Amino acid sequence: MQKMVGDKTVVLITGANSGIGFETAKLFATTSDEFCVILACRTRAKGEEAVSRIQAEGAAKGELYAVQLDVSDASSIRQAVERVSSDVGRVDFLINNAGINVQMPDLATQMRCLFAVNTAGQAAVTEAFKPLVQKSDRPRIVFVSSSVGSIGLRCDPSNKSYHGSAIAYRVSKAGLNMLAACYAKELGEQFGCKVWALDPGLVATNLTGDADRLRQRGAAEPVTSARTIMATCLGERDGEVGKLIHKDGVHPW
Repeated sequence: MQKMVGDKTVVLITGANSGIGFETAKLFATTSDEFCVILACRTRAKGEEAVSRIQAEGAAKGELYAVQLDVSDASSIRQAVERVSSDVGRVDFLINNAGINVQMPDLATQMRCLFAVNTAGQAAVTEAFKPLVQKSDRPRIVFVSSSVGSIGLRCDPSNKSYHGSAIAYRVSKAGLNMLAACYAKELGEQFGCKVWALDPGLVATNLTGDADRLRQRGAAEPVTSARTIMATCLGERDGEVGKLIHKDGVHPW
C-alpha cells in the first residue's frame, strides 16, 4: 500500500467507528482522493464495519482502511504503529479522538478509568506515533477535548460550563488540554508540528447520553465537529496553534 499512497495525505483517527471520529473519517474519505484515511478502532471488527459503511454509500474517493488500536493497551498501540509504518510509512494528520465517559459510584475509581483513556491513552498514542508524524512535511495533531475541561470557564459563573458536575470527566479533559499545550510547544520546537486541543461542543453522540435526547437539547450533529477538525488540519486555524479552539473561536484554558 505504501507505493499506492504516494503523495496522499495520511490521516489517522482514533475512535473512528462512531460519532465524531466516524464522521471525520467519512468526511476526509469522501471529500477528495488526496487522502488516505486510517480508522483506528478498539476492535478490528468495528473498524472494518465502519469502513464498509463509508464504502457502501459509494462516495469514498481516497484510500481508507481500519487498524485495531486500543488507546489503553500498550501492545495494541505498538502493533498499530507497526502496521501503519509498514503500510504507509508516515502520518500527516493525527486526530486523537478516542474517549469515554462512564459513570461509577466511586470518584477515584472513575477518575482512574477516564484518565487511562482520555488522558494517558492520548499521550501513549501520540508518543508511539510521533516518529511517523515526524516524517510528514506538514505534521498536525488534533486532540478532541472539551470546554468542560477549561478551568477558566469552570470558574466563570456567567458561562454554562460553570454549572454541572462530572468531576472525573472534567479533570480528564483538563489534563488532555494541558497535554495538548505541552505538545504544541515541544513538538512545534522539535519538528514544526502544529497541535490543537479542539472542543466539539455539545454533539449528538452516545458518549455523554442518548443522542436523540441531546438533539432535543440543541446538540449539533457529529459532522459539524468533523468539518471543524478537517478545517483545522487543512490550515484554517493555523493562527490559533497551541490553543483550545472551538467552531467559532478560542476558549480560555
